[in-house]
Amino acid sequence: CNYTLGLYTLEISNFLASSNSAVVNNENVWHKRLGHASRDALRQLGLPFSTDVCPSCVEGKLSRLPFHSQEKKAKEIGMQIYSDICGPMSVEDHQGHRYYQVILDEYSHFVVVRLLKNKSEAEKNLRDYVVENERQFGIKVRKIRLDNAGEHTTKSFLEFTRNRGIQLQYTIPYSSAMNGQAERMIRTLTNMIRVKISDSGIPKSLWGEAVKASAYELNRTPTSTLPRGETPSSIWSGRNDVSKLRVFGCRVWYSTLPRRDKLDPRSTCAVHVGYCGGGYRLYLPDKQIVIRSRDVLFDEKVMFYKQSKPVVDEECEAEIESEIKEKTPTIPKDESVKSTTSSTSQEGVKSDTHSRDVSAEGGDGNKSSTTRLGRVVKLPNHLKEYLYI
Repeated sequence: CNYTLGLYTLEISNFLASSNSAVVNNENVWHKRLGHASRDALRQLGLPFSTDVCPSCVEGKLSRLPFHSQEKKAKEIGMQIYSDICGPMSVEDHQGHRYYQVILDEYSHFVVVRLLKNKSEAEKNLRDYVVENERQFGIKVRKIRLDNAGEHTTKSFLEFTRNRGIQLQYTIPYSSAMNGQAERMIRTLTNMIRVKISDSGIPKSLWGEAVKASAYELNRTPTSTLPRGETPSSIWSGRNDVSKLRVFGCRVWYSTLPRRDKLDPRSTCAVHVGYCGGGYRLYLPDKQIVIRSRDVLFDEKVMFYKQSKPVVDEECEAEIESEIKEKTPTIPKDESVKSTTSSTSQEGVKSDTHSRDVSAEGGDGNKSSTTRLGRVVKLPNHLKEYLYI
């Protein structure tokens, strides 16, 4: 420092540099002072920051990397298949199923649903799907995206896919987004199940029929993943027929066959719960079974479990009451007096009869009763404490 005119002058910059030399050397101190702020925040404040990794930030703030789609979309049917299982459901369906399996084709977005009692059945369903497409439609499956569940990693299934040249793509554990198409389809179908149960009022045990009907409807509905105006059914089979669609859960009558008597009813009421080849699936509430029928008559305005009652307006109700009063005959005064007199006389007879019954009781406190001939029947002494009815 310098001495001039009786005062000592001190260079502040040098003083701060010397006094805070330990702090300046640690460039990460302001990062810690600001609660482990980001480098961009320190840069905006003009404070020093370190380019080294902060172990505490890595342990407390590390997040998963985004799933960017780096794969090319399928260019034909069967090129890429996605499959996943949903369940177990809280309620078994009427056939004892607890799960349902989704098999989705990426190119056409056509979905197939299979109901499962156990997860081990998923392997067989995938085999049947591959063989059926080859035999019926000439479609050869090339790739299948699956999770690492045990039902997808059996030796028999691996050998089946290897012999047919099918490439299996397993997702990384806890990375369900890698099978996002199947996961999103399960979410859509589950939402449709809830809507159907709420709208129709059907029992929850019919969720299996609801999910199959939802898949049938979804395959005939346009989706944003396809070109405008296209549906999964039109791409898969070349046509999109919606003439068979009916309101789920509505009331329906089906022809009762065989007819055993000429005087018996020719139809029976049931609930529409789905579709089948050449007909419809109907639920019989009294027998709790599902049947198939083609001779049906639908009443889509009425839900079987929510049959609406007629609603009467207040004005209409007032008119009905006034009409009832007009049609009700008035009773003359003389007749009313006679009716009151007769009622009083009947009450008098009842009171006399009651007095006679009371007087028939014994004087010693024993309960007694009077027979039709007028005899007084008393209870034995050993039954004094009992009430005679």
